[in-house]
Amino acid sequence: NTIRVGYDLEHRFSDDWQIRNSLQISSRSAPAFLTGFPTNLQDDGRTLERVFDDTRRFDFNLYLMDTYLEGNFNTGSIEHELLAGIELSRLNFAADIAFGNMSPIDLFNPDYDNTIYETTGVFEAESTDQTLGFYIQDRIEIFDNLSLLLGGRFDILNTRFKDLNA
Repeated sequence: NTIRVGYDLEHRFSDDWQIRNSLQISSRSAPAFLTGFPTNLQDDGRTLERVFDDTRRFDFNLYLMDTYLEGNFNTGSIEHELLAGIELSRLNFAADIAFGNMSPIDLFNPDYDNTIYETTGVFEAESTDQTLGFYIQDRIEIFDNLSLLLGGRFDILNTRFKDLNA
C-alpha cells in the first residue's frame, strides 16, 4: 500500500524574483508477505535450493519540504541567476523480517504443499533520519558565450537506529 501526496506553490514578487515551496509525503506499508528466492541448482540439474524472507511488518514514511528563492539581477554588465533554499526531510522506517532456508524443490515435479521453512534469523529494527539542508547557487553570465556556475550545499543529518533484536 503506497500513498503519495504533495503540493508545489509559487509566488512571483516581480518578473525577476519568485519563491517556491513544495511538500511531498510518501507512505508505504506492506502487509505480511513471504518471498522465496532460488540460490543454487544442485548437480542433478533439477533440484533447486531456496531461501525465504518472511516480512511481518514493513512501514516507510517520508516527509520532504523544499523552499527556495530564485532571482535574476545584474551587477554592472554581469547577469546573475541566483537560487537559495532550505530543505527539510524526515524518514521513518520500521521492519520485522524473518529469513532462512526453504526445503529444495524439484523443478520438473514441484511439490508446493510440503515446503518446510527453517528460520535462521530475524531482522527487526526502527530508524529515523532527519535532514536539514541549506543550498545556494549563482549562474553568472560574464559574456554571451561564457557563464560561471558557483554553488554549495550544507547538510545536517541526525539518524536514530534502534535494533529491536538486541
